[in-house]
Order: sequence, then C-alpha cells, then structure tokens
Amino acid sequence: MATITLNHKTTSHGAGGRIAHLFAAVAEWNRERLRRQNLAGELAGMSEAELHDLGISKADFPAIIDGTFRR
Repeated sequence: MATITLNHKTTSHGAGGRIAHLFAAVAEWNRERLRRQNLAGELAGMSEAELHDLGISKADFPAIIDGTFRR
C-alpha cells in the first residue's frame, strides 16, 4: 500500500505552492501504483518453472512488490 506524504517545508509560498506540492505527491503516488501494478502483472505471468529458476514462489510476490523481499 502506498502512502502519500506531504512535506510542509516547501520552498514555494502560499496556497499555490501547497497545491503544487499536493499535485506532485499525487503524481508520485500514481507512478508508484503503476510500477507496482506492472510488476505484479509481470510476476503473475511467469510459469512455475520460471519462478523456480529465479528461486521465488507466488507467496513471495507481496514482498517483491513492496521491495522488502530477502532470500
């Protein structure tokens, strides 16, 4: 699950700067969501033999997608 984090110490001033920062945070969240979705699709398309060759199983998918997978 992705989390949007807003840094309140923006270099821009006023409401316009805060709105620009919000849009940047939403854009980054969307890029991460798409990256995770693409990775999940790529992993789901692999055969059991391919997963075995890589030393992973379907149970490892969440950790791989989250970037926390360790062998």
